[in-house]
Order: sequence, then structure tokens, then C-alpha cells
Amino acid sequence: MDPHAPPREGLDLASLFSMDPAKGRISLGRERMLLVSADAMGALRRELHEALGSALAAEVLFRFGRRCGEEEAERILGEHGVDDREAALLMGPLLHAFEGVALVRTTRLRSDPAEGSFYMEGTWEGSYEADQHLRLFGASEEPVCRTLTGYATGYATVILGRELLCRETACRGRGDPGCAWTIAPAPAPEPEHLPEELRTAYHHLEQRIRGQQELFRSLTEVSDAIGTIVYTVDERGVVTSWNRTAAETFGFAPEQILGRHERLLFPGDRVAEREPEHLLERCRQGRVEEGVRRRIRADGTEFRVRGGRSPVRGADGRLLGATVVLSPLSPDLPGLPTGSPEAERTLKALLENVPAGIALATADQKLVECNRGFREMLGLADGPIEGLSCYALLAGVGSPCTDCPSHLVFEGGIEARCRPSFVRSDGRRVYFDLRSFPLRNSEGKVTHELKYVRDVTPEVEREREFEDHRRLAVVGEMAARVAHEVKNPLAGMRGALQVLASRRPAGDPEKEILGEVVAHIDRLDVTVRDLLSFSRPSQARLEPTLPADVGEAVISLLRSSPEIDGVDLRFERGAAPEVPLDRQQMVQVLTNLLQNAVQSLRPGDDRTILLSTGVTADGRSAEFRVRDRGPGIPPSARSRVFSPFFTTKARGTGLGLAICRKIVEAHRGVIEFECPPDGGTAFRVTLPLRAPVEDV
Repeated sequence: MDPHAPPREGLDLASLFSMDPAKGRISLGRERMLLVSADAMGALRRELHEALGSALAAEVLFRFGRRCGEEEAERILGEHGVDDREAALLMGPLLHAFEGVALVRTTRLRSDPAEGSFYMEGTWEGSYEADQHLRLFGASEEPVCRTLTGYATGYATVILGRELLCRETACRGRGDPGCAWTIAPAPAPEPEHLPEELRTAYHHLEQRIRGQQELFRSLTEVSDAIGTIVYTVDERGVVTSWNRTAAETFGFAPEQILGRHERLLFPGDRVAEREPEHLLERCRQGRVEEGVRRRIRADGTEFRVRGGRSPVRGADGRLLGATVVLSPLSPDLPGLPTGSPEAERTLKALLENVPAGIALATADQKLVECNRGFREMLGLADGPIEGLSCYALLAGVGSPCTDCPSHLVFEGGIEARCRPSFVRSDGRRVYFDLRSFPLRNSEGKVTHELKYVRDVTPEVEREREFEDHRRLAVVGEMAARVAHEVKNPLAGMRGALQVLASRRPAGDPEKEILGEVVAHIDRLDVTVRDLLSFSRPSQARLEPTLPADVGEAVISLLRSSPEIDGVDLRFERGAAPEVPLDRQQMVQVLTNLLQNAVQSLRPGDDRTILLSTGVTADGRSAEFRVRDRGPGIPPSARSRVFSPFFTTKARGTGLGLAICRKIVEAHRGVIEFECPPDGGTAFRVTLPLRAPVEDV
């Protein structure tokens, strides 16, 4: 296909456009449109950058554009019935031009459905995004047309029915002569190449997904051990998960039922009465107790079950589906008879090996039994646990929690969830995710609750760390703007004062005062430079370098400094091979560590400071060590040493170690410290001996 050919013969967008001021409506076909100025979109862009930071704002703009592209593609396919998908693909550029977003020119289009290959490239002329970014922020270091790349990604993905990705290869907002783009199959995600804020969010989400998968696996194992059917359906009633007991009871293997409607599990008369649909509709209002109902096996035989279903909702409250939990009542079902010694032994062995805490409690929250995971999580010794309570162990209080949801389990017979926490004796607050499930006797009465407990302290701490990163991104951008505004006036003031001082004769008191003012300006300049260094992304230019050469350069630089007078600065050259590093940045890190060591010394302290290089014990990394014999870091300050704007000095910005960590992490390295028992502080920087293969 000629990419310059008209997208579709006879398609006249102008004829689809209509304005009806009497109704306050503008339409393009059936879709309502809005007239919004480019400057208004620019104002939204500025608000996003100021509230979220540049990296997160760029991601939000991309996602917004992608959603717009997906919806427009679905409308094109639905309203215009385009059979030729590549012709439909070329309608996207026409829409962009008609809507005033940009003039899109497609310069190359190569597609081979048989091979599964696809490639498309072109240019954007007059991109409103590039115009607005340059107006508001000036030239950027990265491409800025994020809604355009998002739109193209979503539009192409829906039109062609495969995951594609648009990348901006040149951008006027970055200082390039024009904007250019490519569309190709999307590669697998590489979180290590994301911005720091997004990488943190990615790993946080990954951990939460793993936790949910582990929870579902553990509960499935428990339900299988006690002969309980568990399966899930989506909002349409299509089966999406299926445990082993369900497969054995109904006679459907997972591959036979997954992706099919749960009507297959109901007798014909119940399907005719639309029982599956009615149960799912009732689930929108909350948990449904099904009571005793009939189900049908794959071989056509019927049996009875008792149970219910609980709604599964998204973050916006929308019903995503339901979890169905059923207990077979027919005595001839396959599996072990309930209450047999073999079943009890199997269940107990399984519970002991579930990698989570499981306990059984009465209505007054007294524990009657627990597994090994529960004991290990809370540090309980082997032996009876009668008398121990949930609230004492998980919340550290002497009476039931005021917001305890267990009454929902015993009175309503539904699942309950809470997140108790308490402060341990070592001063650390720990958090638990507690889920409670009703256990019924043969009469259907809830007699106990099954508590499923996970220690989620690491997840909570990651959430807080992510929020701190987000706030610091905002603070960093604000600091950079302030620093840019202050730096040039400071330089002008310093120069003017030096001229005035040069005109004063030696010994003039005013000359001395002017010199003190210049010294204060120099200190302000250091603060400004620290702010700028902290706010800029650390982009290391890695070159093979001997660590010992870096160490010698730092020692040579500092020995000529008056600050080192009276300090025995020593260097031990280890046999570390060449390491990919940015020499200038690593000199900055080591200089900062050595200056901190010098400034920490008190009168009477051993004034020997040692810098050494070498290789770690596992032989995989090179290391730099800085060791002093000063007072060490107070225990109360150790957790905040690398926090931006934290300092124990009378003068200082508190950014030095934060900048050091940022530089080291850009090298894929680690910076850490310890306070040895014999006094002082030892900092260690480790860098991988080889750059990762994907970075080469």
C-alpha cells in the first residue's frame, strides 16, 4: 500500500462535522467533541508536571493519549465498517490533521501478516505538544509529544489487533529540527530502563501482584485439602480460574471450562430460568448466599452444593466478576469422606507448609489453633496457644479492636479484611494483612473464623518510599527552578563586589567587609550547585577505568586543600581491574565522602583517614572504602543519612550523600556504611566489574 494514498476513498470528515449552538453541542459523526484551546491543554500539562514531576507527568500524558487512540479506533471500526485494516490505520493521521493536533505524514509502511512483521514511520508537522512544551518549559532533554505517541500506540494496537508501540525518534521540543516517529511491535517491558519513580512503582506493583498470586495459591491449596470448590467468573459469567476440587467434582479439566460460561455447571431447567445471570446480578449488591442448590457434572449427573459467591471489584467500585465457593453435599462425590483420619492428616500437613500465617479463632477472638507459618511470623514457641488473642498478637492491645470486622464473619457469614499494626519492642512498626473467612458446622452456623495473615510491612514501606520519591520529584523540580533564578544574579553580585573591593586600599575596613560578603555568596553558590546537581538526572558516561586511578586523583586533589591540614590522608591501592564508570562523577562521590570524614573529626580524635580500592569477596564488583576514626554517626540519624536535605552539620544543604547515592545508583552500584565497634564510620561504594549485556 502507498502510505501517501488517501486513507479511504469517499471519507469526508468535514461532512461528519456539525455544530449545534442551540444544544451546546459539537459532533464528529456520533461522537461529541469539544473546542479546547492549545494553551488550555498546555496549562493542564504544566499542572501535571508541577504536581507529579516530569517523569510521572509524561507517563500520564502517554496513557491519556493511548486511551483516546483506542476509543477513536473502536469508533472508526464500529461506525464506518472499514474492512481494510491498513486503510483504517491511515485514517488516524487524517483525523489528527482535521482536529488541529498536527499534520501527520506517513513516509514508510511495511506489513507482512504472514510473517507477523509490521513497521511504520513518518513525521509530525506543527505538533501542538512541541509548541506548548517549548512555550512553558523550553527545550527538553527527552521527546515531549507524549499524547501523540500514546494516541498512535493505542490507535494502531486496536486497528491491527496486536500490541504495537509508537516511539518519537526526533522532537522539536527537544531541539531537533522536526518531530519524527516509528510504530513497531512493542518489546517486552524493561523496568530497569524506566525513570526512577516509574521503576519504583513498577517493582511495587510487581510485588503486590506476587503477593496476590501467593494468597490465591495458598487459599486454593487449603480449599482443595478440605474438598471445597473454588472458581472465579468475570462480569459476563465466563470462568476465569478453576481449582483442583472443582475439576474433580464437576469432571471438567481446566482447559475444558476456562473461557466458557458457567451455565455449563447448571442443570437445563436452571439455565432456562437464567439462574447464573440472576446470581451474578445479585452479586453486584454484595455477597450472595446460594444455600443448597443443584449443579451438573460433565457426564450429566446432578449433585447438590451449598455455598455462595463474593463480588470482585476494581479500584473504582465496578464489578469485575465474582469468586464462587461451594461445598459438595452428595456423599458419592470423588475424594476423601469428610472427617476421615486420612483427610485430617492431609489437611494438617498442608496447613503446616503453607507459606503464610493461618489460625482458627472463636467469636471472642481467642485462638484455638494455628500453623507453623503463624508461629514463625509472630515468634511464638511450640505448644498450646489457648488464651492468646488475635488483638494482642496482631495489634498489640489488651482488648478487641474497636474497628475489628470479625462481626461480619460471625453475624453476616461473609469474608472480612483489615490491616492491624503495632510497634515492636525494637521500635519498628509492623503491618499485617488479615483476611477472615467463616467456618460453618453441619447446620450451616458459623462457629469459628479462619484467619489468613501476611506480614505486609515491606509492602507498606515500599508504598511510603514511592510516595516520598513522588514528593521529592516535585521538590527537586521546584529547587531547580529556584536555583536557576538565583544562580545568575549571584554571579553578578559577586563580580560587582569584587570590583568594589579592588578599588579599596589595603587595610580599608570596608574592603574586609566586602570580602566577607563575597564569602557568603560563595557559600550560597555551593548550595545552588547542590540543588541543581540533585534535581538533574544522573546520566553516567561509562568508560573502562582503573579504580586506583580515581582514588589517586581524589587524594592528589584534596591534599592541596587547606581543609586537610593536620589530617593524615592515606591511600591503599588494591588490585581492582578496570570498571565501567564515569570518572568525573566518581571523583565527586569520593571527594564528598572524604570531606565529610574530615569535617566529622573532633579535637583529640585520631586524624587518620583511609581511602582504599579493591575487589569484593565474591569477585563480582570493585569497591571503594573510606574509613575514619571520628565519633561515628548517631544511631538516631543512621536511617536518614541518605535522605535529601538531612544534615547534622551547622552549615550544609543535606544533599551531599543524597547526590552520592544518586550517582552510584546510576552506575548500577551500591553505597552503604557501617559504624564499627571500635569507633568511626566506614563507607563502601561497590560497582559491577562489567556493564550489563543489555547496556553494552
